[in-house]
Amino acid sequence: MSAPVVFAVLAVALFLKLVALISVQGVVRLRSRRYAQPEDAACWTGEHDDHPVAQQAQLALRNDGENVPLFLALQAAYLTLHGPPGVALAIGAVFVATRWLHGVVYVWPRQPARTLTYGVGLVCMIALAGLCLAEIGTGAPNRPSRPRESQAVRAGLSRVRHPHRPNSPHFRPGATATRQIVHGWPDDPDSAHGLLVVSGRAVTSITPGR
Repeated sequence: MSAPVVFAVLAVALFLKLVALISVQGVVRLRSRRYAQPEDAACWTGEHDDHPVAQQAQLALRNDGENVPLFLALQAAYLTLHGPPGVALAIGAVFVATRWLHGVVYVWPRQPARTLTYGVGLVCMIALAGLCLAEIGTGAPNRPSRPRESQAVRAGLSRVRHPHRPNSPHFRPGATATRQIVHGWPDDPDSAHGLLVVSGRAVTSITPGR
């Protein structure tokens, strides 16, 4: 997966946990007719005495509010520093799983399961913080970004692939084109290639970037 996809998957999974906890609160309060706020009790003809399960769900939501934003910030920082998306996904999957379990054992209290799940999630965040520092130490912020094919597309132009690639199309000679050299990046030496901005017909070949 690409870095944006990894971040989006983890963010959605944590958002779904928020929805689940809110749903538990709503269902329990409506069934028991016990509410946390007096105006809710007056509106829905119930008691101003919140249900214990709804109270625990609120505590779980508060705990998520203290941890989930920090985790997502660390994930965003790590991926921005060009950390491997696979590593980010692995750590994120463990974090998401433990946060879901933490929510369950918080709403229906279980110890030491709640402490253990919280601890594993905390270790995941510490690991991400350490990886961010490692990326900074290796000069990750100075790595050049990968060229985006959509830049040429948005300009209404065409991107021509390097002729040694198997998916390179055949071109007709005699075209008018402007060549721009795109340099490779350290982690992918084979990425150096020529980028042709074609204004007319396609050309026969391009020269690799140096």
